Amino acid sequence: MVPEEYSEFFVATATVAGALIGLLFVAISVRPTAASRGAHITSRLRAVAALSAFLNTLFLSLLALRPRIDLGGVAVGLGVAGLVSMLILLVLLMTQGRDQPWRLAQGVVLVLGQGVLYVVQLRDGLVLSASPSDVAQVDGLAIIVIILFALGIARAWEFAGADNPSLLGAIARVTGVPGTRDDPDDGPAPDDPGRRA
Repeated sequence: MVPEEYSEFFVATATVAGALIGLLFVAISVRPTAASRGAHITSRLRAVAALSAFLNTLFLSLLALRPRIDLGGVAVGLGVAGLVSMLILLVLLMTQGRDQPWRLAQGVVLVLGQGVLYVVQLRDGLVLSASPSDVAQVDGLAIIVIILFALGIARAWEFAGADNPSLLGAIARVTGVPGTRDDPDDGPAPDDPGRRA
């Protein structure tokens, strides 16, 4: 059972997750070629990783609001589903993304990072199932929800064609590593104010 003090938190996160999923579908409908089978795997990876994060938070939040729910069991199930989706993405990335090594590295870091969150969610769920009154584990799941929101928003931002807000993307821009822009169908890179004469 979820402690009463977390009810408002899960109501808010369920609402936010629903809204973000809707906005992600709008972004996909505006840029359908970036999510199609013909698009580069790293572009599709962004959309799928964002959707995975948002769906995880939506279902965890909604199910946490049900009376007498085993939130630990829910977290275990969602952690396993998240890990399976990340494993599938990793296999697809490794088989289809070799043509651009830098983007492959970014994708692998994204998938592994999100996979670690699902492992922590799975662990917290197992501990919570064994000790349902352990509020620290509920707090841990709440923190995972917040981190998944941040990751999902960053991936959706990248998918929408914005500059890469990640640390790896910033390092790549500073060092001038080629191939760090979004997909070619994203349009030309914005002018660098420092290069203007």
